Amino acid sequence: MSISTADPQLITDPLHSPFPIPWQWILETQATVAAGNQSSADVCRSPALNNGRHQYAAYSRIQLALRPQLQESQVTSVLFVENLQTGILSTVMARSPLAPQAFQEVEGNDAAGLISLLIPVSWSADGQRLLARQFEGFFNSGVMSDFAVVWDAKTQRSITLQPNIGAEYSHAILLGWSEQYAEDVLFQTGVMGEETWPIWRVSPSGDTNLARENHGVVYGDLLSPAWFGSDRESNI
Repeated sequence: MSISTADPQLITDPLHSPFPIPWQWILETQATVAAGNQSSADVCRSPALNNGRHQYAAYSRIQLALRPQLQESQVTSVLFVENLQTGILSTVMARSPLAPQAFQEVEGNDAAGLISLLIPVSWSADGQRLLARQFEGFFNSGVMSDFAVVWDAKTQRSITLQPNIGAEYSHAILLGWSEQYAEDVLFQTGVMGEETWPIWRVSPSGDTNLARENHGVVYGDLLSPAWFGSDRESNI
Protein backbone atom coordinates (compact mmCIF):
# COMPACT_ATOMS: atom_id res chain seq x y z
CA MET A 1 0.00 0.00 0.00
CA SER A 2 1.35 3.42 -0.92
CA ILE A 3 0.64 6.56 1.07
CA SER A 4 -0.89 8.97 -1.42
CA THR A 5 -3.76 11.36 -2.02
CA ALA A 6 -5.84 8.79 -3.90
CA ASP A 7 -9.47 8.44 -2.75
CA PRO A 8 -9.10 10.43 0.51
CA GLN A 9 -12.76 9.91 1.39
CA LEU A 10 -12.23 6.14 1.44
CA ILE A 11 -9.08 6.10 3.55
CA THR A 12 -9.47 6.77 7.27
CA ASP A 13 -6.01 5.47 8.12
CA PRO A 14 -3.10 4.32 5.89
CA LEU A 15 -2.89 0.99 7.74
CA HIS A 16 -6.63 0.72 8.47
CA SER A 17 -5.74 0.91 12.15
CA PRO A 18 -8.40 0.69 14.87
CA PHE A 19 -6.72 3.84 16.26
CA PRO A 20 -6.67 6.09 13.18
CA ILE A 21 -4.50 9.13 12.69
CA PRO A 22 -6.32 12.21 11.22
CA TRP A 23 -5.53 11.03 7.71
CA GLN A 24 -8.39 12.69 5.87
CA TRP A 25 -7.56 16.06 7.43
CA ILE A 26 -3.91 15.66 6.40
CA LEU A 27 -4.83 14.82 2.80
CA GLU A 28 -7.43 17.57 2.50
CA THR A 29 -5.03 20.17 3.91
CA GLN A 30 -2.29 18.98 1.57
CA ALA A 31 -4.68 19.24 -1.41
CA THR A 32 -5.46 22.85 -0.47
CA VAL A 33 -1.76 23.68 -0.30
CA ALA A 34 -1.09 22.01 -3.65
CA ALA A 35 -3.96 23.89 -5.31
CA GLY A 36 -2.56 27.22 -4.10
CA ASN A 37 1.00 26.25 -4.95
CA GLN A 38 2.35 27.55 -1.66
CA SER A 39 3.85 26.13 1.51
CA SER A 40 1.86 26.03 4.73
CA ALA A 41 1.96 24.94 8.36
CA ASP A 42 -1.01 23.60 10.23
CA VAL A 43 -1.62 22.15 13.68
CA CYS A 44 -4.29 19.97 15.26
CA ARG A 45 -4.70 18.32 18.63
CA SER A 46 -5.90 14.81 19.35
CA PRO A 47 -8.69 14.03 21.80
CA ALA A 48 -7.37 13.93 25.36
CA LEU A 49 -7.37 10.43 26.86
CA ASN A 50 -8.07 10.33 30.60
CA ASN A 51 -6.77 7.38 32.60
CA GLY A 52 -10.22 6.88 34.12
CA ARG A 53 -9.14 7.96 37.59
CA HIS A 54 -8.80 11.65 36.79
CA GLN A 55 -5.06 11.49 37.46
CA TYR A 56 -3.61 11.85 33.95
CA ALA A 57 -4.69 12.94 30.50
CA ALA A 58 -2.68 12.27 27.33
CA TYR A 59 -2.95 14.08 24.02
CA SER A 60 -0.89 14.74 20.89
CA ARG A 61 -0.13 17.95 19.04
CA ILE A 62 0.27 17.16 15.35
CA GLN A 63 2.16 19.55 13.11
CA LEU A 64 2.03 19.69 9.32
CA ALA A 65 4.82 21.24 7.29
CA LEU A 66 3.31 21.08 3.82
CA ARG A 67 4.71 21.77 0.38
CA PRO A 68 2.91 21.73 -2.99
CA GLN A 69 4.58 18.36 -3.70
CA LEU A 70 3.30 15.72 -1.32
CA GLN A 71 6.62 13.86 -1.22
CA GLU A 72 8.30 17.01 0.15
CA SER A 73 5.84 17.51 3.02
CA GLN A 74 6.26 16.40 6.63
CA VAL A 75 3.95 15.41 9.47
CA THR A 76 5.29 15.19 13.02
CA SER A 77 3.87 15.23 16.54
CA VAL A 78 4.54 15.69 20.24
CA LEU A 79 2.76 13.53 22.83
CA PHE A 80 2.05 15.09 26.24
CA VAL A 81 0.81 13.57 29.48
CA GLU A 82 -0.71 16.06 31.92
CA ASN A 83 -0.93 15.36 35.64
CA LEU A 84 -4.45 16.61 36.29
CA GLN A 85 -3.73 17.21 39.97
CA THR A 86 -0.52 19.21 39.62
CA GLY A 87 -0.77 20.51 36.05
CA ILE A 88 2.74 19.21 35.27
CA LEU A 89 3.29 18.15 31.66
CA SER A 90 5.49 15.22 30.66
CA THR A 91 6.66 14.59 27.09
CA VAL A 92 6.56 11.03 25.81
CA MET A 93 9.01 10.07 23.07
CA ALA A 94 9.37 7.01 20.87
CA ARG A 95 12.66 5.29 20.11
CA SER A 96 11.82 4.13 16.63
CA PRO A 97 13.79 4.84 13.43
CA LEU A 98 11.96 8.00 12.33
CA ALA A 99 10.99 9.43 15.71
CA PRO A 100 12.70 12.59 16.99
CA GLN A 101 15.23 11.80 19.68
CA ALA A 102 15.80 13.41 23.05
CA PHE A 103 17.15 16.97 22.91
CA GLN A 104 16.25 17.14 19.21
CA GLU A 105 13.60 19.53 17.96
CA VAL A 106 10.57 17.83 16.42
CA GLU A 107 11.38 19.67 13.20
CA GLY A 108 14.99 18.51 13.43
CA ASN A 109 14.54 15.59 11.04
CA ASP A 110 14.44 17.20 7.61
CA ALA A 111 13.80 14.01 5.61
CA ALA A 112 11.44 14.84 2.77
CA GLY A 113 8.07 13.12 2.96
CA LEU A 114 8.52 12.07 6.61
CA ILE A 115 5.51 10.98 8.67
CA SER A 116 6.20 10.40 12.36
CA LEU A 117 3.08 10.45 14.55
CA LEU A 118 2.73 9.40 18.18
CA ILE A 119 -0.86 9.30 19.47
CA PRO A 120 -2.40 7.98 22.71
CA VAL A 121 -4.32 4.72 22.39
CA SER A 122 -5.11 3.41 25.86
CA TRP A 123 -4.26 3.49 29.52
CA SER A 124 -3.63 0.26 31.38
CA ALA A 125 -6.41 -1.20 33.54
CA ASP A 126 -4.82 0.33 36.65
CA GLY A 127 -4.37 3.70 34.93
CA GLN A 128 -0.60 3.82 35.49
CA ARG A 129 0.75 2.99 32.03
CA LEU A 130 -0.03 4.71 28.76
CA LEU A 131 -0.04 2.85 25.43
CA ALA A 132 0.62 5.00 22.38
CA ARG A 133 0.77 4.28 18.66
CA GLN A 134 3.89 5.42 16.83
CA PHE A 135 3.01 5.46 13.12
CA GLU A 136 5.83 6.26 10.76
CA GLY A 137 6.58 6.15 7.06
CA PHE A 138 6.94 8.34 4.01
CA PHE A 139 4.44 9.98 1.69
CA ASN A 140 4.12 8.40 -1.77
CA SER A 141 5.78 5.26 -0.45
CA GLY A 142 4.85 1.81 0.73
CA VAL A 143 7.16 2.30 3.73
CA MET A 144 4.98 2.54 6.86
CA SER A 145 4.49 0.65 10.09
CA ASP A 146 3.41 0.91 13.73
CA PHE A 147 5.45 0.75 16.89
CA ALA A 148 4.06 0.63 20.43
CA VAL A 149 5.25 3.11 23.05
CA VAL A 150 4.47 2.32 26.69
CA TRP A 151 4.95 5.15 29.21
CA ASP A 152 5.03 4.43 32.94
CA ALA A 153 3.66 7.12 35.25
CA LYS A 154 5.74 5.92 38.20
CA THR A 155 9.12 5.95 36.48
CA GLN A 156 8.28 8.68 33.92
CA ARG A 157 10.01 6.51 31.33
CA SER A 158 8.88 4.85 28.13
CA ILE A 159 9.79 1.80 26.10
CA THR A 160 9.27 1.25 22.36
CA LEU A 161 8.13 -2.16 21.14
CA GLN A 162 7.69 -3.94 17.82
CA PRO A 163 7.23 -7.60 16.85
CA ASN A 164 10.55 -9.47 16.78
CA ILE A 165 9.87 -12.45 14.55
CA GLY A 166 11.98 -14.52 12.21
CA ALA A 167 9.83 -13.89 9.14
CA GLU A 168 9.99 -10.53 7.43
CA TYR A 169 6.96 -8.25 7.33
CA SER A 170 6.38 -4.94 5.65
CA HIS A 171 3.70 -3.57 7.97
CA ALA A 172 2.82 -3.91 11.65
CA ILE A 173 -0.50 -2.68 13.05
CA LEU A 174 -0.91 -2.00 16.76
CA LEU A 175 -4.10 -3.61 18.16
CA GLY A 176 -3.99 -2.55 21.84
CA TRP A 177 -3.21 -4.32 25.08
CA SER A 178 -3.33 -8.10 25.20
CA GLU A 179 -6.61 -9.34 26.66
CA GLN A 180 -4.92 -12.30 28.33
CA TYR A 181 -1.54 -10.81 29.32
CA ALA A 182 -2.04 -7.35 30.81
CA GLU A 183 1.61 -6.30 30.45
CA ASP A 184 1.84 -7.17 26.75
CA VAL A 185 0.68 -5.44 23.57
CA LEU A 186 -0.74 -6.95 20.39
CA PHE A 187 0.31 -6.40 16.78
CA GLN A 188 -0.83 -7.76 13.46
CA THR A 189 1.89 -8.11 10.84
CA GLY A 190 2.00 -8.91 7.18
CA VAL A 191 3.00 -8.09 3.66
CA MET A 192 0.59 -6.34 1.30
CA GLY A 193 -0.94 -8.90 -1.04
CA GLU A 194 -0.83 -11.75 1.46
CA GLU A 195 -4.14 -12.98 2.85
CA THR A 196 -3.00 -14.20 6.27
CA TRP A 197 -1.73 -11.63 8.76
CA PRO A 198 -0.86 -13.26 12.10
CA ILE A 199 -1.33 -11.55 15.45
CA TRP A 200 1.59 -11.34 17.86
CA ARG A 201 1.91 -10.65 21.56
CA VAL A 202 4.92 -8.55 22.53
CA SER A 203 6.11 -8.34 26.14
CA PRO A 204 7.78 -5.28 27.73
CA SER A 205 11.14 -7.01 27.18
CA GLY A 206 10.41 -7.51 23.48
CA ASP A 207 9.66 -11.24 23.63
CA THR A 208 7.26 -12.03 20.79
CA ASN A 209 4.80 -14.92 20.62
CA LEU A 210 1.88 -15.83 18.42
CA ALA A 211 -1.37 -14.67 20.00
CA ARG A 212 -4.05 -17.28 19.47
CA GLU A 213 -7.60 -16.48 20.58
CA ASN A 214 -6.38 -13.17 21.93
CA HIS A 215 -7.93 -9.76 21.38
CA GLY A 216 -6.76 -6.21 21.84
CA VAL A 217 -8.35 -4.19 24.64
CA VAL A 218 -8.22 -0.50 25.55
CA TYR A 219 -8.99 1.52 28.68
CA GLY A 220 -9.56 5.19 29.45
CA ASP A 221 -12.03 7.97 28.76
CA LEU A 222 -11.89 10.53 25.95
CA LEU A 223 -12.26 14.06 27.30
CA SER A 224 -13.04 15.46 23.86
CA PRO A 225 -14.81 13.55 21.08
CA ALA A 226 -12.76 14.36 17.99
CA TRP A 227 -9.60 15.82 16.56
CA PHE A 228 -9.79 19.59 16.65
CA GLY A 229 -7.94 22.86 16.13
CA SER A 230 -6.26 24.46 13.19
CA ASP A 231 -3.64 27.18 13.24
CA ARG A 232 -2.42 27.59 9.71
CA GLU A 233 0.55 29.74 8.77
CA SER A 234 1.04 30.24 5.04
CA ASN A 235 4.21 30.90 3.09
CA ILE A 236 6.58 29.34 5.62
